[in-house]
Amino acid sequence: MDENLSFRLIKARSAMGWSQQGLAEVSGVAAAQISRYESGRSTPRSEVVAKLARALGVQFEWLANGVGPLDTGADVPKYPEGTNVFPLDIPPEHYEAIEKFAKEEGLTMEMALRKLVLDALQRRASARDELDGIRRRLDKLERGE
Repeated sequence: MDENLSFRLIKARSAMGWSQQGLAEVSGVAAAQISRYESGRSTPRSEVVAKLARALGVQFEWLANGVGPLDTGADVPKYPEGTNVFPLDIPPEHYEAIEKFAKEEGLTMEMALRKLVLDALQRRASARDELDGIRRRLDKLERGE
């Protein structure tokens, strides 16, 4: 295992939107221990890295050593309690675009989908806020303020 395991673990966990407690719940590794791994204060044994990789749906070699592809191609086996999961039917051309984005960003498909959806929702909220601001300014102009 190399010294950058902590960064890869943080990247994979946060890209899934999981807390350390959520990863602990899914992987069976204590949240306090995950915190120590992420801070670099402790190095996990191979068996623990395997549990974390399986829980996150990433390749063992990628998590342990930064070698090889990130994505296992398998579905994430379990999600933390309270996480909403639903099947998604994606047309092939969109699937290929998401797959390309995931590879370019160094993300799994689940991570890429989450990022794309959250980014789109944030843009939509920003556009709505901007539109609301324009409406308020127009209302003030109409009232002569």
